[in-house]
Amino acid sequence: MQLRKSQLWRNSPLVNYALAGLQKCWLPEHGRWSHIYHLDGRDYPNESLPHSDVFYTLNVLLGMSRLNAIPVNINTSEIFERNVSQLTRLPVSNYAFGMALWTAAELNLQVPPDVVRHLNRLLAEKKLGGLSSARSRDVAYGNFGSGQSGSIGLAWFCEFVVSIPDSTLPQPVWAVL
Repeated sequence: MQLRKSQLWRNSPLVNYALAGLQKCWLPEHGRWSHIYHLDGRDYPNESLPHSDVFYTLNVLLGMSRLNAIPVNINTSEIFERNVSQLTRLPVSNYAFGMALWTAAELNLQVPPDVVRHLNRLLAEKKLGGLSSARSRDVAYGNFGSGQSGSIGLAWFCEFVVSIPDSTLPQPVWAVL
């Protein structure tokens, strides 16, 4: 990941330092970042757990939505599409779909049709309960993540996350201390 020199001033030195470190976690063969990077000097420090890497990659993309300058060789829409589609094929928690919706809203990206179909199936089966079919249609018809409809998507995401049973969410660190 390289920033053009003309863009370096747009991010803080700390952000540029973090971006430089993030490039070490990039898994080019998978088009995503590894969420595990071992610092013990091994030859291949990245450990890939696909379901976690995909979630981490969506989280990284969400973070990039806040940057003043995204590295020129990071194609956020391509990375998003490649990874968000993996959510339907990997064992992920429902909140991973919430992360995908939030990321799409922040980066103004479209949710791929296979993910929309999966979300619609979840809604139809009432596994999440309490979500209206109107909100499902907003996602299905692409009224999500484009222009002013990003706020619709973000509202849908909020309702989606609130409807997830607490037992499926990870415990916050402070709850275990």
